[in-house]
Amino acid sequence: MKKCAGIIAFLFSAVMLFAQSRNDMSVYVAPVAGGIPEQQVFFAENFRMELMGANYNVVEDQTASDYTMNLTITQDVEDSYEDESGVMSVEQIINVLALSLLDTKDGREIMQFSWAFERLEEMYEWNLYLIYQAMANVPLTKMAADAVVIDDNWRNKWIYLRASFDYPITFYANPDPSAIFSTGDTLNYTVLDHKVLPYPGFTAGLEFQFLNWASLEGDFQVNFGDPLGNTLIPSIEVALKFPIKPSIHFMLEPYGVASFPTNTATGTTKFPTLGVGGGFQAGVRGGDMGAFFIDVNYVHYLGGVTTKNNDPHKQNPPEINWTRFSVGLGIGYKIGFFNRNKPKADDAAVE
Repeated sequence: MKKCAGIIAFLFSAVMLFAQSRNDMSVYVAPVAGGIPEQQVFFAENFRMELMGANYNVVEDQTASDYTMNLTITQDVEDSYEDESGVMSVEQIINVLALSLLDTKDGREIMQFSWAFERLEEMYEWNLYLIYQAMANVPLTKMAADAVVIDDNWRNKWIYLRASFDYPITFYANPDPSAIFSTGDTLNYTVLDHKVLPYPGFTAGLEFQFLNWASLEGDFQVNFGDPLGNTLIPSIEVALKFPIKPSIHFMLEPYGVASFPTNTATGTTKFPTLGVGGGFQAGVRGGDMGAFFIDVNYVHYLGGVTTKNNDPHKQNPPEINWTRFSVGLGIGYKIGFFNRNKPKADDAAVE
């Protein structure tokens, strides 16, 4: 029967381990009172080891603890009898371990119970069970008494520096599908086609979060891609972002963006100086100061692109007109400086 009860206690303790162990909680085990020295040493050492094994922080200084565990050993005479000479003899002595748990700060007793045993050896299989019985209601009690502090300042900084590797796909659409390269001979022509240019790029920028739900970001972006070659095209971008923060671990930032590209491509007679569009960033916490993010966006450039016809064999038309737009994808990291607010308390939140 005891073996069966031991197995049940072990399984119960294993389940309780995940629900009740807390390494942010400190426990002081007071010197064992009563009993014989062997019992005192056994329970003092075994309870400390079992608490540490259950992921509690066991301290030697009571003033530094959250909770104090008191252990007291007494003896109870279960059976006795009087012999023929009138002498009282003890047939069996039962040891009783009394365990109580106090809140160290205010001295309030949280719980108390007793456990009977005959030999110390049998307590090896019960001590952990007794510890979980004692600590079972402590996490709930502590959470109700002390609000959990949530540090979500990684997403509430005044200033962020961001950098990302980009892979925008730039489209140069021919607005007139009937336009052709021609020599004037109806038998010698080439139909103009759209151009799709997927080239890598890089973005560095500065974001200023002036409200919990709004921020302004300025970026310097460099990527390749013009209709005639692989020329670098630097751009200045300004984005108005609207952070959405459904969790302390991630955030979404939809935004509208204005892009101001510059043209360095030879053979281009007209190039847009303004593009407008939008996108969103999805970020996850990356340390206490920043976040890893992905960025997806679309930008349409106003005014079109005009390039010279440099084909010496087909001179018509002398200029080619394009409509430019891009679909961008970026992966990067941003790091923040200067907290906008203090960590907030939330009784219902658990990190």
